[in-house]
Amino acid sequence: FLELENDSEKARRRARINQNFWFLIYSGAGLSYSDLIQMDLAEYAEAVEAKLLYNEAVKQQRNGGGEGG
Repeated sequence: FLELENDSEKARRRARINQNFWFLIYSGAGLSYSDLIQMDLAEYAEAVEAKLLYNEAVKQQRNGGGEGG
């Protein structure tokens, strides 16, 4: 369990580092099934965390507060 939590934290950190890339992906067509099946678990975890960050940014923009990234 602790390893999974640690991996999740690492994925979120990578997603923040690569935030501009992920926001570009998610503001367009997003990821396809083909994209997803080519990812290893670390890349998939980063993509999931990036999607959560993107959703938070969009929600903040819609509410008129904060920076969207």
